Order: sequence, then C-alpha cells, then structure tokens
Amino acid sequence: MDKSEMTTNEVVNLLMNKGNEIDNKIINTISEVLRLGYETDRGKECVKNLRGSIEYSLDEMTRILNR
Repeated sequence: MDKSEMTTNEVVNLLMNKGNEIDNKIINTISEVLRLGYETDRGKECVKNLRGSIEYSLDEMTRILNR
C-alpha cells in the first residue's frame, strides 16, 4: 500500500463524518424552513442552497480520497 493511500478505517471514518455533516446540513435546513416558512423568499432560498452545500461536502470528500 502506498504511504499516501488511505486505510479502510480512514475511509470509513471519512464517510461517517461526511454522512453526519450532510445530515446536519439537511436538519439545519429543515429548522430554517420551519422557522422562516417555505412560503418566504428566505425559506425557499434555504432549500435551494442545500444542494450546493451538499455538493461542496461531496467534492471535499472526493478531493480527500483522490490525494
């Protein structure tokens, strides 16, 4: 195994951390929609921003795995 290659435990840990991070982003968005109301511009914007936020987390995970 190459020194820079991640171990199974490191990859599992990364996946678990990113899974929790994405879950938290969704939960925070739900809280904001409940607080603001989806009918408002800010409520709708929260939901629209969620996808980009999740994509950022997935991109970061990909960068780490491809080191």
